[in-house]
Amino acid sequence: MKAVKIGIITFFTVAFLLIIMLLNAGPPKPIILSEGKKITVLQGTYCWSKFTGSECVDKISPSSIIDNNKIHFLYPLKVK
Repeated sequence: MKAVKIGIITFFTVAFLLIIMLLNAGPPKPIILSEGKKITVLQGTYCWSKFTGSECVDKISPSSIIDNNKIHFLYPLKVK
């Protein structure tokens, strides 16, 4: 009987934690491939809908993100 109680408590604890994680989940991290090679990407401004509502996060400008992360380009970058 004690093992059953422990099993039930464990089940509900895990279920509770999964629900909390889903409610607080943000946007997924993209995986970008080019010719089979992984390309590193950085996240900028975004809006995301969750179960508990929507959130918008305003990040620094793309040029500042590039400067702050010391990104090197293989090809010239054309910013309009």
